[in-house]
Amino acid sequence: MAETKGPEAVPEAKPEKPAATKRFPRKFLLPGIIAGGVILGGAVGSQILAPKLFGGSTPQAGSPKELPKHRPGAAAAEHTGGTIHQIENIIVNPAGAKGSRFLMATVAIELPTPEDEQQLRVQEVRVRDKIISLLESQSMEMLTQPGARDSLKRRLADALWPMVPDAEWVEIYLPQFVIQ
Repeated sequence: MAETKGPEAVPEAKPEKPAATKRFPRKFLLPGIIAGGVILGGAVGSQILAPKLFGGSTPQAGSPKELPKHRPGAAAAEHTGGTIHQIENIIVNPAGAKGSRFLMATVAIELPTPEDEQQLRVQEVRVRDKIISLLESQSMEMLTQPGARDSLKRRLADALWPMVPDAEWVEIYLPQFVIQ
């Protein structure tokens, strides 16, 4: 017997597809996360880590001498007639070198008067220690970057200047600077 469809029988309705929603393509998700991480890492590195690693400290307000009064590199033009004191045969292992690399340097310190130079000469042991500490804290990457010597001269001048409080300026030269 044939089956008849009566008014009660309703053909089965297919479920309607929901309206098409626009989705962010998955192929852009991972590169987007990586790009965001790189941008965030660069911002954190440049604003927080770099000043701590590379000595970006600023002088404290009200300090006895506002730095910098000296300008490394300007000695030939402005600072003529000064007295030079040399600290020779400084040999250090740069930070992270694990004894496999070394830096050999001579540091020449120019001061305005012979009295300033004598004041520095009396403290030669402290001066040598300060220079060695500063050079040891530098990594090989920092020492071999373009402009590293100029940056190092500024840091040395800033570190040594308080040892000669009466000096109007301090100029640093690196006549010997060998990285092996």
